[in-house]
Order: sequence, then C-alpha cells, then structure tokens
Amino acid sequence: MRIYFIRHSETDCNKNHLFYGSLDVPVNETGAAQADRLAALLEDVQFDRIYASDMLRVHQTLDIVLKRNKAAQQECPPVIFLPEIREIDFGLWEGKTYGEISEAYPDDVAKWCNDWENSIPTGGESFRHFISVRIKNAFFDIISDALAHGMTEKTILIASHNGVMQSMFAAIMNLELKGVWHFQFEQDAYSVVDFECDNYTVRKINSREHAK
Repeated sequence: MRIYFIRHSETDCNKNHLFYGSLDVPVNETGAAQADRLAALLEDVQFDRIYASDMLRVHQTLDIVLKRNKAAQQECPPVIFLPEIREIDFGLWEGKTYGEISEAYPDDVAKWCNDWENSIPTGGESFRHFISVRIKNAFFDIISDALAHGMTEKTILIASHNGVMQSMFAAIMNLELKGVWHFQFEQDAYSVVDFECDNYTVRKINSREHAK
C-alpha cells in the first residue's frame, strides 16, 4: 500500500506566527496558490481511499487538489473526514503569539517550556497525549481500515496538519516522543510512505516532483 501525506496550505495564523490548532480557520490567498501547485504535482495520482482532518483549512486544500486530479474527475472515492486527526488543541493559547501567551499565562508557559512533553497548554491538550495516544492510535486505525477495505495494493491519501504528520512519521519510525521534532512538513509539497509486509518505507518527504 502506498500512502501519500499532504499538509493543509497557509492560513493567516501561519503567516502571523500564532499558536493555533483547534481554531477552524480558512486558507489565505497564498495558501490557495500553494494548493494549486500541490494539485499540479498530484494530478496524475489515483487515490483509492482518502482520509482527512475535518478542519476547514484541510477541507479547502484537499478540495483544490481533488478538483485537478484526473482520476478524481472520473470517479473520486468519498473523503473520510476524521476529527481524530485534527491538530493539537492549544486551549486558551489559540490565536495568540508566544509573547501574548507568555504575558497572559506566565506560569503555564514556564511549566510547558520546562516539560513540553507532559505540561498542558492552558485549557488545552498535552503533547504526550496528542502524539503518543490520539494521533498514534488514529494513524494505525487508518492503516487497519485501509487494509480491511482491500487497499493492500492500492494508494491512499492522508490530508492533515504539520503536527499530525510529525506524529505519524514518529510512529512509523518507532521514535520517542521528542522524535517529532526531526520532521517539518511544507505546505506545498507531499510525502510518500510504502507499507508492505508490516513494514514502512519512507520514499519521499516534502517532494515537489510531479508524481506518477
């Protein structure tokens, strides 16, 4: 099974360097252009099963990609939207800069900086739960679902967020929690992993080559 991964395109929250994960914001003009470029790279790939975060920025990016996809124009499988692969929830830090958060919640920020794995953003979700429980379980559930639907020799697409993809790749490689920081996924590129005989092989990360 071949697995394609794409991240949503740019939003104003990305542009302004805000903490955000659970905020349901749209892509901006730059993001739409990024999605167009990504769509051109993937236009010849036939996706047999598609999983996506149910957040607006992912939905918009995926919609642009699939509208240009030649196979999808003929017969596109229904997109399976999963709240389980939403980005991490930063709670009351959502929509704020680091400076604003540090001023409003200095004690919580200090705890988080000293122990980012276990400390919880004010009213939000811990990285440990996000990476090692929610996303890890969701990824392996996706693989199980795909196999159960006959995708062993097929191609699937997972559309989500940077933190989600970081966590999925850490799970693929059996890395410790801090292993997520080895990855950064770009907003106009795609990544590819093959799954065969219970093994994962990373083929491409942040590719901007035309996929065939």
